[in-house]
Parts: sequence; structure tokens; C-alpha cells
Amino acid sequence: MPGFADCHIHVVSTLLSSGKLSKLDCDDVLNKIKEIESSITIDALKHAMKVIALRSMISGVTLIGIHGVPQSIIETRLRTLTISTSPRIKDESTRTMFRYLDPDINLLELVKELQELKNSDYDLFIHIPMSKTYVFRLKSKYGLFPIEFLGKYGILDSRTSLIHCDWITNWEIGLVSRTRTKIIASPISTAIHCCGGFVPIYELITKDVDVGLGTDLGLAMGLDFIELMKMTLLMYRYNYGDLRLNINQLLYIATIGGYEVLGFKGGAIREGYLADIVLLDADQVDVDELPYSVLNMDKRSISMVIVGGEIVYESKEFNEVIRIINNELRYLRELYG
Repeated sequence: MPGFADCHIHVVSTLLSSGKLSKLDCDDVLNKIKEIESSITIDALKHAMKVIALRSMISGVTLIGIHGVPQSIIETRLRTLTISTSPRIKDESTRTMFRYLDPDINLLELVKELQELKNSDYDLFIHIPMSKTYVFRLKSKYGLFPIEFLGKYGILDSRTSLIHCDWITNWEIGLVSRTRTKIIASPISTAIHCCGGFVPIYELITKDVDVGLGTDLGLAMGLDFIELMKMTLLMYRYNYGDLRLNINQLLYIATIGGYEVLGFKGGAIREGYLADIVLLDADQVDVDELPYSVLNMDKRSISMVIVGGEIVYESKEFNEVIRIINNELRYLRELYG
């Protein structure tokens, strides 16, 4: 099958313990993320990115979007970190900028910066407020909901991706569709931090909006992309009481949809597409029940991961990779607690 695209991972997901992270509510977690991102060292970044690369590969991810990495040190690439192979990376060294739409800052100054970045040919990834409190704080201050606000100032277009649109209104869905703006859903974070909302994925894809999935801070809780897919389907059905989001649509946004969001021609096994492929162990997956048996998959189901035609992971390496990941995490937790 095609490799998965994890469109949104914070580096701090490898620095926070699951115990501490799980105690932060929707409004507090943003401040904690910013605090760590502003102080991350080059040494910590190297170890964190190694963990992200290895965890991504063993769960079948062949493309990752890393956010929250300081521009001054992002040039330290994975291939210099004693990792011989890795997933593809979309980060802030590939003419990409990640910004928070935080109602507590001067958003008019932020808009000016975003407009300048757009004029300089950058892809924009914008963190939309996750909690209802922050959404209505912005509405009270500027008279518009978050996505309406960005639309007013010309920020929405095909090179802009919005993350955490859990409180998007129906008229904002229309605005996103008309401007070809992309959406990244991260339902694990929504659940962990009791944010309350949920991205209306089915409504977005039926409006031809490109949607991708991101683990966000889920790695800190030991969750991976395969579990993210399962949770996305189940949480959507639970929140909306709606069976229309099916496994085929979910697999589409997990693969080709995610690649489109990050600006790559991949996520499908077709001529002219990137050769990013995952091989499944037929003894671990109920072949007769595909594609629904994907919901029964786990990391052990993956036999091989190929990126750009090159084998980057084989299942015989699983135990050694887990050992390396755990050693790296212990080191990082000693640094950040």
C-alpha cells in the first residue's frame, strides 16, 4: 500500500512525558509547547528528530511534517544524525512557516508577517485555536471567527494549511473550499486535552477540501499514525453520530490526501508518483477483509517501508529500533522532565 503522511508533528512530543502532558488542558498545553520550543537546544533537537523519524518509519509513515523547530537550527537534517535513512521531511527549511493564531497576541502584526511570507513564496501552516474559549476570545476581539479573520486579510489559498479546525463553522467550510485552503486534523490532541470540538472531516472532503492527518503531540502518549487513523474514524462517528466517513475515505486522507497537503506528488502507487510504499505482512493482516482489516493493524503488521525506492525499514529491525527509541526518550526526559 502507499506510505502514510503524518502532516503535523511537534518536536516537543518527544520531550514531554505522557504523565505531564495528559494533565494539561486545551488552554494550558499551548503555553507549554511554546515554552519548550523557545528553549530547545541543538542537542535535544537532534535526539528528538531521531525519535520522530524512527517512530514514524515503524508505523508506515513515509512523509512527515515537523513543526515548532527553530529556523536557525533546522538545517541539521536527519541524515546527519546517525540515521542512514528516514522518511521525507516537510519542515521549516523547505520554504515553510508555522505560526500560531493566538488571540492574546497582536494578530494584525501577525497578518502582516503572513502576507510578507506569502509574497516570498512560503507555504504557511497556521495553528487555529483549539478551544472554544480561544475561538470566542478572537471573535470578541476582532468580530470574526478565526478562519473568517484569515480570509479577510487574504491569507487563505492553496499554499495555506490550517491545523486544528475543531470549531470551524459551516460558512468557514465554504470559505476554505472556495480558496482551496488545506486542513490538517489532529484528533488525538483534541481528545487528550479536552478541547471539545472535532474537525468535520466528511463535510470537508465532500466540499473537495484537501485534508491530512497529524499525530501532533500524540507521540508523547505512545500513540502512532496507525492508532491515529483508528481513533479518527471512531471519534468522528462518536462525535457526529454519522456513519458516512468510511475506511476508504480515511485511507485516502492518510496517504494521497496527506501528500497533497504537504505539497508532494505521492501517497499512491501510480506511475509518476513518489515510490513511497509500505509492505504488509499477510500473516498479520486479514487479507480477505481489506480494506477494513486495516483497523486491526499495528506496527507489527508492517513488513517493510520503502522511501523513494529505497528500503528504509524491515520488520526484522523492529526490536532494535524500539530499543534505540527508548534510549533516546530516556535521555530527552532527563533533560526536560
